[in-house]
Amino acid sequence: MAEDKAISIKTFRAGGERMETETVCRHYDKNGAEHVFFETDGDRCRISFDEKEMTYRRRGELTYELCLESGKRTTATLITAYGRTELACTTYSYELLKTKDAININIKYNMADEDREMEIRIKERK
Repeated sequence: MAEDKAISIKTFRAGGERMETETVCRHYDKNGAEHVFFETDGDRCRISFDEKEMTYRRRGELTYELCLESGKRTTATLITAYGRTELACTTYSYELLKTKDAININIKYNMADEDREMEIRIKERK
C-alpha cells in the first residue's frame, strides 16, 4: 500500500558544495524492492532500492538514471538542454538502515572524477 511520506536528500561534493532537497514523496513496496516517487525543481523522480542497491531516476529538465551498488562501476547518461554526456560512476559504499521511524540510505561514490556522498532519509510526514 502506498503512503505519503517526507524525503530528504543531501548531496556533498568533495569541494565542499552541498545540495539539499526536502519534499513529500509517495512510498511503496513492489516485487521485493521499495520505491519512492517525488518531484524536485519540476522534474519527476523515482528512487528504487533494496538491501543491495539503489537506482535514482530523474526525468525533466535534467534527465538521468543512476545505479548505485557497493563496489560497482556504472555509466549514467545525463541529458540536459545542452545535450547528452556519459558519466562514469563508481560506488564505494551503499548502506541501507531501517528503523521504526525512518529509512536511511548512505552512499559514497565517485562521479565525473569527484568524490561525493549522498544521504537519503524517508520518514513519516509531520
